[in-house]
Amino acid sequence: MTEEKETSWYSDLKPDEIDGKHVRVITDSGAVIEGRLQLWNSKLVTIYMGSPFMLRLIDDRWYLMQDVKSIDLVWDERVWKRIEIKDLQPGDAVVANSRLYTVDVAWTHEDHPQVITETPSRIRIDLCLVSCALRRKEKVPVKPGYYRDRKGLYWGRSSQDEDKPWRVVDLHAAVRAAENDEFMAQRLPLTPVQFIDTEILERAVARKLSGLIGPAHFVSVSS
Repeated sequence: MTEEKETSWYSDLKPDEIDGKHVRVITDSGAVIEGRLQLWNSKLVTIYMGSPFMLRLIDDRWYLMQDVKSIDLVWDERVWKRIEIKDLQPGDAVVANSRLYTVDVAWTHEDHPQVITETPSRIRIDLCLVSCALRRKEKVPVKPGYYRDRKGLYWGRSSQDEDKPWRVVDLHAAVRAAENDEFMAQRLPLTPVQFIDTEILERAVARKLSGLIGPAHFVSVSS
């Protein structure tokens, strides 16, 4: 069993949280194994029937097995679901070369289908290099209130205007028309927030975010 001095992403997982984790494993010999973790006999973890064991549970903590150098999490079935590559849209993700990339622009029906990713250099990935396409299982919130999208933009959901209940409430955001849930699905995850800045709140009111339910002052982003 490999000695581990620091806590890893898998160290404190409960046994029932192991299944459905798609990983990239590197052995001490340099071999790379990719696949979906599976729990075996409650205390051992493998990737597929007949593959070496990757993790072992000792005193309620998971440790790498001998000859396993590292296990990197690529994606989790609790967060993502597989979709057809042709159905990719902004906010979805692709897996290429054992890495997960969030999609910013999807050109799935062009002569050379590809996506632009939400990376600092806006990496382009040819879809022939994609091993799977994914979409978040999370649904667009229906509760009126304030939310931060994955790009850091703030939105308010009104209890009125049911067809298009979403509006930007950032001070520095360009004024935009109201948006519907289908549009907001491309901006997941949406994290609930509360305001402390009254100026932002006044701007929200000025944008006619009527019907919003929530505290009158902002505090930090919810955990």
